[in-house]
Order: sequence, then C-alpha cells, then structure tokens
Amino acid sequence: MASSLFKSISAASSTLAEPIIETILDLIRNGSLQEGDKLPPQNILAGQLRVSRTSLREALKELSYRGIVTCVHGRGTFVSERLVSTADIIEARAMLEPGVAALAATRADARSYEELASLVDKMESRVDARDFKGFSILDLEFHIKINDMSANRALSFMMRALRDVMLVQQLYIQKLPGAIERAYKYHRKILLTIKNHDAQAASEIMREHLTDVADAAKQSVTESGAGGVTDESFQ
Repeated sequence: MASSLFKSISAASSTLAEPIIETILDLIRNGSLQEGDKLPPQNILAGQLRVSRTSLREALKELSYRGIVTCVHGRGTFVSERLVSTADIIEARAMLEPGVAALAATRADARSYEELASLVDKMESRVDARDFKGFSILDLEFHIKINDMSANRALSFMMRALRDVMLVQQLYIQKLPGAIERAYKYHRKILLTIKNHDAQAASEIMREHLTDVADAAKQSVTESGAGGVTDESFQ
C-alpha cells in the first residue's frame, strides 16, 4: 500500500483513536483502500499518521470489532474481504427504521425536533453545493438522530452498529443522478410527520425512502458493476 495514502493526523489528535478510525474509513469510502488490501505494518502506519502505536492499536481493534478490518496474526491487518453488502444493509434498515420513525414521531419533544430540523436545513445547502460527502454525513446523523428520538436504547445500539457501513453505502449511491435531491425531499417529508406526531405517516414515508435507496443501489450496479455498492443479490 502506497505510503502517500496515510497522512499525518495532527499532534493534537495523537492520543485519540477516533481520528485514526475516520482516516482509514475515509480511504475505504473514496476507494483508495479496497477489500483485501493490506495496511502498512503498525510501526510504519503509526509513523505516517504521526500517532502513538497505542492509539493505532485501539483504532484497529475498534475497526476489527466493526468488521471493517481483519487482523491476521503473523500476516498483518487487511481491509475485510466480506464487508456487509448493500443488499443486507438496506434489508436491515427496511426492517428497522420504519418502526423507529414511528416511535420517534410519537415520542419526539420540541428540542429534539428542532435538532432534527437543523440537520435537514444543513442538508439543503449541501445539495446546492453538490457536496456529496457533507450531505452523506448529515444524512447519517439524521437517521441516527431519529433513532435516538425513539428513546429505545436497544434500537439505538443496533442502528449505530450499522453506522460505518451505511456511510460507505451512501457515498456511492448519492452520487447517482437525482439521488441526493430525492433523499433531501424524503427527509423533509419525514421531518414533517415527526412534527405532526404522525407515527403511521412517519413509518410509511421512511419505508418509501428506503425503497428509493434500494432502487438507487440497483441502478448503481446496472450502470457501473463496480464499487462499494456492488452486490450479486441486485442482479
């Protein structure tokens, strides 16, 4: 793996694992790191990132727990060859999120609604700027926020377990023609159902939104046949 991929994080972050995790995830999201790629040895990687080996080990341990990398004794650390497929992610979300949205609509208070509305407002500027990465991050925060608004800790844990693989998926799908605009419109509709405390409508529109995501994923496979959203189950 070319050493130029791994840039110094910063001295201020040298004892923190999260910036290391985000750096490696970004390389996977933009395609610089592919499934099966081997990361540099830990002493070399720590030097390239200018972080402590302790923080690097902590970051790699967390990425391994999330299923993003695989640590093989005596061989090194590799990007997992069996990252969660787009089909599996969407199927899980379709089972989970409509019910979560219904709970959020029932249980949302004024403060949490305003926080959700702020995220949607920020999304609008990202659409206008064609900022796919910025939009995708806000998109993920929107869904996580709705999950938190459901006030169910078990559901919150399950949703956060999907966090990284969802973001990788979104960054590919939302670059398709019209995808980012449709996602924004669905988020506005979901926001309105939560404002109105309409659990049934929240569930239905969330389901429509995820159907649109599935259709976009199929389109991505048809048009490119490559990248992070490719999955045989969409053929």
